[in-house]
This record gives sequence, structure tokens and C-alpha cells, in this order.
Amino acid sequence: MLTRSAKYTIARKPDKKADSTMAHHCTMKKSFYLTVIPLSIILLMICSEMAYAQPSPLTFSFGEATSWEEVIFEGEASSTSLQWIDVNTSDSTWAVVGDELVCYGNPIGVARSAKQYENFMLHVEWKHMEPGGNSGIFAWSSAIPGEENRLPDGVEIQMLELDWVNLNQRNGEKPPIAYVQGELFGVGGVETEPDNPRGTRSKSIEHRAKGKGEWNTYDVVCVDGVIKLSFNGKFVNGLSHATQKKGYLCLESEGAEIHFRNLKIVELPPGVTSAEQTAPEFTGSLNPSADPLQKNQGFIFPEYHLLAQSKQAIDHQDPSIMPAFKALIREADEALEEGPFTVMDKSYIPPGGDKHDYVSLGRYWWPDPNTPDGLPYIRRDGETNPQIADFDRNRLGQMLNNVQTLSLGYYFTGNQAYANHAVRLMKTWFLNPETKMNPHLKYGQHVPGREEGRGYGIIDTRGFAHLPDAINFLRGSEACTSQFEQGIKDWFGQYLDWLWNSQLGQDERGRFNNHGTSYDMQTAALALYLNKQDLYRQILESVPANRINQQIEADGSQPLELERTRAFSYSAINTDFFLALGILGERAGTPIFGYVGPEGQSVKKAVDFLAPYATGQEDWPYQQISPMAAVYQQMGQLFRQAAYYYGQEVYWERARQLPGQSPDDYETELFYPRPEEQPSHAKKLP
Repeated sequence: MLTRSAKYTIARKPDKKADSTMAHHCTMKKSFYLTVIPLSIILLMICSEMAYAQPSPLTFSFGEATSWEEVIFEGEASSTSLQWIDVNTSDSTWAVVGDELVCYGNPIGVARSAKQYENFMLHVEWKHMEPGGNSGIFAWSSAIPGEENRLPDGVEIQMLELDWVNLNQRNGEKPPIAYVQGELFGVGGVETEPDNPRGTRSKSIEHRAKGKGEWNTYDVVCVDGVIKLSFNGKFVNGLSHATQKKGYLCLESEGAEIHFRNLKIVELPPGVTSAEQTAPEFTGSLNPSADPLQKNQGFIFPEYHLLAQSKQAIDHQDPSIMPAFKALIREADEALEEGPFTVMDKSYIPPGGDKHDYVSLGRYWWPDPNTPDGLPYIRRDGETNPQIADFDRNRLGQMLNNVQTLSLGYYFTGNQAYANHAVRLMKTWFLNPETKMNPHLKYGQHVPGREEGRGYGIIDTRGFAHLPDAINFLRGSEACTSQFEQGIKDWFGQYLDWLWNSQLGQDERGRFNNHGTSYDMQTAALALYLNKQDLYRQILESVPANRINQQIEADGSQPLELERTRAFSYSAINTDFFLALGILGERAGTPIFGYVGPEGQSVKKAVDFLAPYATGQEDWPYQQISPMAAVYQQMGQLFRQAAYYYGQEVYWERARQLPGQSPDDYETELFYPRPEEQPSHAKKLP
């Protein structure tokens, strides 16, 4: 989430009509088309019996997918390449060799599909290379590994080599031969009803498996909690009433080499699947003990389950959220035509002589009209000098805005073009040797005739705090590779070191206004992303004493912000930073939202102080030389965050009372969707 205070005001091009085409397709092999049509007959048979039918991970491409509509209506079907993400194995576990995917079997674990599937047909051919080899595919899985066996939940479509029963005897007795003949069963808490029961498992009614070194073929139809398995050309097994019927596909590594080929998916129309029957989306890191973001699927600022709620509402064309979704797509389409941006585009040469150094101008500093050369510049608080456009700040802001928009667009649509361009923008700004920014801000917010650079310039990069979430939105796309993300992490590692240890960084850390709060937000978020646990906990644990006690009064006012000529704007901006720190505290287990200082200071009181002025109940008694309307959109998100984290309906009501809210404020709507009544998911903090 890129909160409104973190965004930059950039002049955009006129609105364009949103492009409804979301994905780039390549030509699908005709053999796949011929394979899936007979399966449609089986699908219709199944449906007639139903009550209704409607760290940075390794990524690799293997297999193809297409939609049912294209198979039926387009004549010549097209397909997209399937992307897979390693969950908990290693770089040496998987290898695409020619037209085969080789799984070497160690360590035990899975690779998951980049997206979830609900109703689909699956064709795959497989062969074991070792006697007694063990593997399988998990359907409708969360892809979250179990703590003991390293395997996820879902419905397992088992793949065992024939000698498995000979090599796994107990007390001289072989296990049932059904084990190696394509059993189906729920795992990890997913329950099913077997067609051909062997305990809770469903066994094949005919033995059709081939042994080591021979290719086996599975054709699997998965619809509305029902699975039917064709094993080497004949349907012989099935189950129904799966309690989880939408989720990831997972390929299993379990100790022995297995090869896959011709993996193809036809995605079918959705059914009536509730949130309880849907696996949570898994996009985050994998080690709960080492990663506090695990429970929130790797996200820092957005609440994952609220994103899922918005995604589901969009899938169902909910009229309350579709205007925000359409606004997102409109802006994402515009962003496709903009950039890339680079520090090399400025005409100004930095004091060090290297154009890769970021340079910005102090926003409120102007030429002195009383000196021949205008030097030294003088300060006019609240009045932006248009010369800032001659430096890097605006280009940085546009890059951050567009990456956020494109990554969010990809998350909600799967449009690969959005992901490609978002990654291109980041590569240009951070990684490409010819265009990258050096990882420091020595010349941030410089003042001609006074200072080459100031710690105040660190607030220019406050949007960096939200780039890890943008990258998380992009995970699973072809563009967001492990090599790319490692490059980003390396850059941010150097930048965080400069932020924390440089003199300018220490200057900014010592300020007791919005600059200090923004500094804490930025450094804590980057430390969290880079898993520097000691540092981010140190920062967050200092917030109550160093920020809340020092900056907020008992009545919720913020005196250092009230001194400004745009007092309401700066009070809202700093409150936004405090709420962001509260969210970071939630991830780290540090109570910032619930903290109350010795004089009654709190983040909640800072929100409450602004409420009557934002809703028009009272006139703002301090200076505000820019229009109040510019702040209303930001206040909408602040009130919704407060409603969620404090669990109080009054904040939802205040959000509804705000005048002049933009219908294009898609971030607020998608990150904090409006409940019809008091949200049961609210945190309800003190």
C-alpha cells in the first residue's frame, strides 16, 4: 500500500478508456485442444450429478494453460505459459530440461502454481526414475507447508512408483497395492468423500500404473469439490465434497527423482465457492519463525484478508467496488505508456560530478530577490518552488506511483503487461548500470547557496517503504524473478546502511516532527523487508517514547505541525506516518496503536483531533494556505484504517461524512473496503 501521504503529485495525461484485454496469449498446440474436448463429456457427466455447477523464491515456467471459453468459442485455442514458484525446496530441486520438468526429490517440499485454480481440467505425464519413488500433485491447496512433513494441505493426487509397496513393508507385510495405483485423498485438514473408499482415501478400481522409467498419464477433472481421475486412458478413481475447492496446484518433491511433461490446464467457469472453501492466497516468505510477515502472506502494509475480500468482490462484479477497480485499470493503462524514469534524465550535474547521484531541491526554498544571483535561497514555507521539476524528485515520485499502480493492477487482473512494465521501471531506477540511482541521498533537498544536501531530503524516498509490497503483488509473474528481487534487496541493503549510519541519516532520525516519523517508517519497513529483525524492532520499540510522547499532546494535537503554513496538511501527513508505524508494530508485535503516553498521548487521539475539522463540523483554527479539499482523500484512508485497527464504527461514519472525496481513490476502496456494518474482522485495540 502506498498511502496518500507517500504518493507524489504528478500531472497525468487525460483519462483513457480502460483496455479490457488483460493477458498476452501464445498459440496453443492443437494436440491439447483434441485432448481436452473428450474430457468435456466427462465434465458434463459430473455436473449433471451436482446440486449446482457454476525469501525470494525460485520461479520457473513449465506447462500451458487456457480457458474453457477459448477452447469452445475461439476455434483455435491459445495458451499462456504456466509459472511455478518454489515454496520450500531449493534452487537445485527443479530443472526444466527440454520439454520435461525434472524434480530431483530433495529436499522434501513443493513448488506451487503462480495463481489459484477452482474448476479446471489437468493433463500431465510423469515417470519415476528410481524404484519406489514418491510424488504427487496437490489440488486446491494453500501451498503453506506443514511444520512436520513440509507438505501443504489440499487434495493429493498421488504418484507412486510400483516398487514402493515392496520397499515399505512393515513386519514383513506389504502395504496395499492401491497405494501405487493413483489414490486420491484430502490432507492438511481438507476433508473429502471417496468414491471407492480405502479408509478416508479413494482407491482406483482398476490397476493401470507403469513402473520406473515408463511414462504414466493423468487426466484430472476438478469441479466444485469433485475430482475424477483418468489413469493411462481410463477414468478409474474419484472423490467429492472436498471442503476446500479453490487453491493452488502444487508439484511435490519427496525424496526421489521424477520427470513431468505435457502439463496442460483448461480453466473452467467458476462455481459457487465461499471464502471458507477457498485456500488463502500465499505470496509471502516461508519461515514463520524467521519472518513476522508470514501470517499476512508477506505483505507489510496491506491486510491480506482485506485484499482477498476486495478481490472476491471484483470477481463477483460487486457494484460497491467496481468504480474503484475501473479507476485502477484506467490508471494502470496510462502508466503502461509512461517511463521508464531515471536520475540520468536531469540536466543538473551533482556536486560530486556523478549523475547517478539523486538530487532534489528544497521544496520551499526560493531565489532571494534582493541579491543579484538569487543566492543564498530563502525559505517560503508551504510555497513549492517549481524549479523542483528540474531535479530528480518528480521523476522518483512518478516511478513510485506507477510501480504501485501497475503492481496492484497485476494483482487484481493477472495482466502480465502490468507486471512487465512495473519491473522495467524498477530495473531502470535501481539496477541497470547505465541508469540506476546510487544508494544514498547526499544531495537530497539541497539549498543553493546554503547546503549541498540535507537530511530533510530523506523524506523524498518515503515511498520506498511501500516497494516491498509492490514486489509482493508481482510475485508469480514472469517478470518478477528471484534474480530481480535479489538485486532490489542488495540495493536496499546498501541504502538502508546509508540511512542508518550516515550523518544526514542520523540528523533526520533526530528530528521530532513529520521528518522523524517518516524516517522511522521508511527504515523500519526496509529493515522488515530485509529481515533485519534487531534493527526494525529497535526502531519500533522506540516509537512510543521518541515519537508519540514527543510529538502528540494530550488532546491529540501535534504542535510542530501546527506551526506550519499548511498546518492541517502536515498534521494529517504525520498522522498517516503514525498509522503506518502502528501497522509495522502489528507485524513486529510492538503495541503502537494501543500505546497511551504518560499525559494521555496516543495515535488514536491524533486521528480524533483532526476529525471534526475534516468532516466540516468545526472550522480549522490554524493556518492552511492550500485548500482543505486536497486533504479529504487522505483523511478517508486514515479514518478507514482507524476503523479497522480500533474496531470502532464511528470512524467508518466519519469517512462517509468527508466532503469532496474522489471517486478515483481506488487505493482506499481496495485496501479498506467498506463493510455494511461494524466489521467483525476489526482489531478492536484499546
